[in-house]
Amino acid sequence: MWRAILLTAIPLLLLGLINPSSENAYLSGERRELFKEIERELERYDFFKRENNEYEKKEDDNDENASVIDDEDVDPDDPDMQLLLSMGVVENGVLKHPEGLHPEESKRVKAEGLYRTIETEEEKDKEGEPGREKRKKRNFGPNWPNWPKGIVPFVIDSSLVANRKYFLQAVELFHNLTCIRWKPRSPEVEAEVGHKGYTLVRNRTSCSSGVGFSGDGEHIINLMEPGCGSVGVAVHEMLHRIGQRHEHTRSDRDRYVQIRWDRIDQKNQYNYHRRLTYNRNPYDIGSIMQYGYGAGHAVELRDKNLLFLVFPSNQLLSFYDIKDVLDQYDCTAHCKTPQRCQNEGYVNAECKCTCPMGFTGTTCETIITDPDCGGFVQLQETDPSLKRDKYITVTSPNYPGPVGQGKICRWAIKAPAGYIIKMTIDDLHMAYNPDTLRCYHWLEIQYNLPGQPGVRRCGDIVGEKFFTSVDSPTLMIVTMDTKFAGHKASHKGFKLHFEKEREGIHCSNAP
Repeated sequence: MWRAILLTAIPLLLLGLINPSSENAYLSGERRELFKEIERELERYDFFKRENNEYEKKEDDNDENASVIDDEDVDPDDPDMQLLLSMGVVENGVLKHPEGLHPEESKRVKAEGLYRTIETEEEKDKEGEPGREKRKKRNFGPNWPNWPKGIVPFVIDSSLVANRKYFLQAVELFHNLTCIRWKPRSPEVEAEVGHKGYTLVRNRTSCSSGVGFSGDGEHIINLMEPGCGSVGVAVHEMLHRIGQRHEHTRSDRDRYVQIRWDRIDQKNQYNYHRRLTYNRNPYDIGSIMQYGYGAGHAVELRDKNLLFLVFPSNQLLSFYDIKDVLDQYDCTAHCKTPQRCQNEGYVNAECKCTCPMGFTGTTCETIITDPDCGGFVQLQETDPSLKRDKYITVTSPNYPGPVGQGKICRWAIKAPAGYIIKMTIDDLHMAYNPDTLRCYHWLEIQYNLPGQPGVRRCGDIVGEKFFTSVDSPTLMIVTMDTKFAGHKASHKGFKLHFEKEREGIHCSNAP
């Protein structure tokens, strides 16, 4: 319609403007009405054009996403690499993992081989001898105090050229997410912090840093060029500099990982020695401080399902990395009336709740899901003497008919204290590429921690079980995604059931 009006009205309007006395000319009032009509149609045209462009953008995104699923080989640094690694396809009762992925070739993973922690004599407090009592130390570096006032004065050495931008981008990340302030060294900053200590950021033969603050003088961060050229590497070394140790050196690490000492060069073994730590937050396999695919595969996970978390994510500072810094530097001390965050959210440096992905609201009280599916599921404690309770069933929309395309359905399952949650996949049929063994549509299961992505399943599954972890026993989140590759024909979806069990009965998710 707009085309017809424009094609008809504009020539008539021009005719009237050029020759007002013409018998074909419109009277002034009629011309005003014509102007208004043209304006209205142009507005409608602009609206439909925007809508069409937005639709075409979504179509392009779907096409691009589908190509990541279909491409025989994927760039090791593709932004969707961690997502692809999380996928598991079940064919004929056998769990298979995607083909054509080479995460070990990622530049970010290769940088791990250059990581070093600069050890001083005072820092060489290894696991110790049996029977020898050791003083308990902070997760943020043994015996070292925080940087006063959370301010880290720094100087960028002239040797640092290409990696300067990555360091400065990491500085901005700390400023946006924590109360740590990296400030260029100056007499004013020295007066503000009350000491002459500072961090020297330079180009040397590794990606390395000392741990914590030790008073006046230089505190080194090395960012070798080339090799240490990413914001993630800079963040890793800066966390060391403010006092954080490697995640796999936590005192509780043996519950989650096994260190393969036979794969570690003796001169680098100090980067793997267990430390005595506070462990204020759960062990975070997805931490930027966790060694993973690189470094000779020396850190093996107990739960192989979660190996994908070790691949460096696009988030850089993980949900729990940020919480560690906030706790260590007491970043929320100024909050007069802090929020009571729900669903494992926490108060951030701005005195607001930071929510796990999939939740929103002032206190993280709202689950993000399509309006016709998802929500909260509560497993009730009806009889404390019973070890098990009646289960609750959850199905995908339209089950057992085809599930709709372009949908996100999320459920948060909760159990009473003292229990864990057991999920059984009674029936699941979700679309995948049989050649690359990657999922077009999937069910994501966050059984480990709500602040981490979960494993993803597709294909044809009957009877697979998942149990919540010791670190988040009473909350499991499951998400159906048919939106990522929305063009693909959907299958019939799934039927799940959830039940609670007493803690200690079962806590393994062995693949």
